[in-house]
Amino acid sequence: MMTSVGLKVVMAFTGLIFVIFVLFHMYGNLKMFFGPEAYNHYAEWLKHDMLYPILPHGWFIWIFRICLILVLLGHVGAAAHLVVRNYRARGTRYKVKSGTKKKESWPSKTMKVGGVTILLFIVFHILHFTALKIQIGGDYHRLSPYERMVASFNLDSWASVCALVIYTVAVTFVSFHVWHGLYSALTTLGAGRRGAEAFLKGLSALCGLALFIGFLAPPFAIAFGFIE
Repeated sequence: MMTSVGLKVVMAFTGLIFVIFVLFHMYGNLKMFFGPEAYNHYAEWLKHDMLYPILPHGWFIWIFRICLILVLLGHVGAAAHLVVRNYRARGTRYKVKSGTKKKESWPSKTMKVGGVTILLFIVFHILHFTALKIQIGGDYHRLSPYERMVASFNLDSWASVCALVIYTVAVTFVSFHVWHGLYSALTTLGAGRRGAEAFLKGLSALCGLALFIGFLAPPFAIAFGFIE
């Protein structure tokens, strides 16, 4: 059975992979501001042409999805094991003296509930924009990727209002998760040396803020008519 230190390393490594992924995903979404042609071309390239001709058309996206699923299982599995171990060890032999408990930051407090929320949102997001099982404002199979985004957040229906709320809540949790998780991951992997703490905390906060603004900018631009 893996030690707690080993589980933390697994969480840190898989967490860093997800941070890189969501930053790249955010960058791709910002192409909505460059118009339908730019966004649709990016979506087509990502789905069919990325790493072509090294890989045949469409192969990369499936390899990438499988890798992400494995990384997600590793991250969630390690987190679940640590939570169970901490729960079993809590209050069994030692008691924390009054006033000695370390004060947690807001991002730290949201890690558990945020993790579950993000997991549920991933399922919703896949059904919405990947499997196209949740369709808002039209037949997604007949709409371009750009048109699907506009239909989802243009506030023409209660469904689009709900979608905007769901994405806002989910992105908020993702931002807090990255804020705290990135710092924890970097320190776990040995980057938290003397004098680097302030830099790592600033970097983590900056990434969390960038994700919050970058992910919500396109939906709110659509909602307020700047993208149509």
